Amino acid sequence: VYTAMLTSTDVVGTEVLQVAATDRDGTFITFSLFNAPSIFSINSTSGVITLSVDLNASSIGDYRFPVVAVDNAVPQLSSNTTITVSILRTNLEQLRQQDLIFTPASGSLLQGAAIQGATTRFQQNVTLGFHNTNSPPASAMLRGGTVPRTNLLSYPTTLLAASRVAGALLTDDVYYDSPVIRVSVQVSDQYARVQVTPASVTVTGQAVGQSSLVVTGSCRPDAATGHCVVSLLLQTIWFDAQRSVSVRAAIPGATVTIATQATVHNRLNFTVSRDVIINLPTYDLYRSSSFVASVYAHNDFAINAFDLAVFADSSLEISSTLINQAIWSATSQINSTAGFVTVNGILVSESSAPTTSSTVPTLLFSINFRVRASAPENAFVNLTSVVQAV
Repeated sequence: VYTAMLTSTDVVGTEVLQVAATDRDGTFITFSLFNAPSIFSINSTSGVITLSVDLNASSIGDYRFPVVAVDNAVPQLSSNTTITVSILRTNLEQLRQQDLIFTPASGSLLQGAAIQGATTRFQQNVTLGFHNTNSPPASAMLRGGTVPRTNLLSYPTTLLAASRVAGALLTDDVYYDSPVIRVSVQVSDQYARVQVTPASVTVTGQAVGQSSLVVTGSCRPDAATGHCVVSLLLQTIWFDAQRSVSVRAAIPGATVTIATQATVHNRLNFTVSRDVIINLPTYDLYRSSSFVASVYAHNDFAINAFDLAVFADSSLEISSTLINQAIWSATSQINSTAGFVTVNGILVSESSAPTTSSTVPTLLFSINFRVRASAPENAFVNLTSVVQAV
């Protein structure tokens, strides 16, 4: 079995391969194709198979056909073998169908370079690089071909204004204690180059079905990459119910609505039914990320002292405590090995003690936690408070 590969830009006369045969009697051998496509021909004496026509995009595919070898003896003897030829699309043809800009391997933009149209045929090897942010730019050897739909293509060497904008949500779910929608945006010019003249991108988020809830932000894309990130800060009113948010990005002359929508989750209210409660984040936690948990006391009596401990499971590491020193004179001890912290506090002065019960839970202190890198995925974390006195 013989195999060969060609490209759709190969021309008439291109050698595909050569078959060989031997005869023990030393007689003359004749080669011929059997049921082969008309684009192939064979030299009956040498066994060299060549192209009989110029190839094009319609020639792309795999071809299988037999070659027969016959000697000149009496009686005649013959043998055959199978030929497999794959005609592939060239890299240049693939790239011509995409919205890319070529640059030389040195990295500078093409200057006065052009690709001639279908009226001129040329066949040469050229080195082209793809315009990107890598250093040095990527390059590839491509075989030149014709561009049938135009006579001349040229690209400017100066930076153009951004005419395209694209975006993607970096935040799908938004919570009251992390009220930010982060949006990644990308600008480019008409040739899909990301190096453009400076232009600010405006990003707008609007609650679906509620025109009164709108938030806007902007960013200035990086000069080399055309990329920037916008953070949209949501006010408290956004969290009175669960809602969807549609996000769009705009530059002068172009606007795009991001396909996915962000989900704003309604605020969770809590009460302290017995002694104390630990208020944890409502958003998702990730390995090596940090968060704050706040400890609140019952709101139906005035508090002037407390003594308690908070225990964390093995997924969490206790970093530090946060205590309002203007109200509480307090000390804390962290036992990282056992995973707990003890806090003792007393009012700085009697004048700071409330004279009546509060309508909201009383904040005693907060704890900074870090999720360990070894924490299991898709699991819950547990905190336990042991009250000695409140």
